[in-house]
Amino acid sequence: MSLDARDVFVILKWPEDAGLPRYSFATVQHAAEIRMPVERVQTCSSIQAAASLVDRLNAEAAADAA
Repeated sequence: MSLDARDVFVILKWPEDAGLPRYSFATVQHAAEIRMPVERVQTCSSIQAAASLVDRLNAEAAADAA
């Protein structure tokens, strides 16, 4: 089984002043459509792995900001 671009999720780090959670994820295709400057942090091959990583990164970012 080969990976398709629809099967890969990109972890995104948003600018601090974006008014969004610091981290989120999108498919490769949707990440390419984002017009705002974002940092691509990592890729994940499942939505569960991407969601788990985003939850952890956002919790760490919130703890660092406190």
